[in-house]
Amino acid sequence: LGEIEAAFYSHQGVKEVAAVAIPDDIVGNRIKAFVVPMNQNGLTVKELETHAAQKLPRYMVPESIEFRDELPKTSTGKINRPLLVNS
Repeated sequence: LGEIEAAFYSHQGVKEVAAVAIPDDIVGNRIKAFVVPMNQNGLTVKELETHAAQKLPRYMVPESIEFRDELPKTSTGKINRPLLVNS
């Protein structure tokens, strides 16, 4: 997941990102990316998918990308991944 996040962080329009593996009975896990854009104008899911496809093997490109205004944090300032998946 760290490699996926690094690929997204290399895009100039990404302020913050979290990649999570969501359990799936058929394929094992599906990857979803939660992205906070640098600003609210212009960044699209398609643009991020294309960027990720250039940086990552096909199986590592997230199946879905969701934009957020901010990512939930724990009391120590780390991204609260369980809260992302359950919200």
